[in-house]
Amino acid sequence: MIYLTSQKEDAILAFNTNTGKIIWENDEVLPKTLLASSEKEIFLFDQNGDIVALDAITGAKLWKFEFGRSIPSAILTNEALIFGTSSIYFIDRKTGQQKQPPLPVGDGVVAIHPKEKLLFVEGAETLTTLG
Repeated sequence: MIYLTSQKEDAILAFNTNTGKIIWENDEVLPKTLLASSEKEIFLFDQNGDIVALDAITGAKLWKFEFGRSIPSAILTNEALIFGTSSIYFIDRKTGQQKQPPLPVGDGVVAIHPKEKLLFVEGAETLTTLG
């Protein structure tokens, strides 16, 4: 499957990559940026400033996290969707709830090592273990 967002149509669509046919369309969400996806979920940033999770098979909305600021991308681990600007947010990928308080990082460079479950922040004295 391939997922495409259309701001002109205010929808996200799933296509069968073999046939080119639309599998589902969700016009309930106003997509802006596709952040991450797995076989089970799609995570996107919408035009209202929210992070939204959709079921990858049906397109149904699973949850919404009200964020209010633009984010360019996110990282998906087994348990969390991780994103941020001046703070890093860890959102439970199944419930949409924060797993822990946001981690302030200022303007530091951030790198995530999902396999080792570590978050590196430039200038930080400690590492954060990811959930």
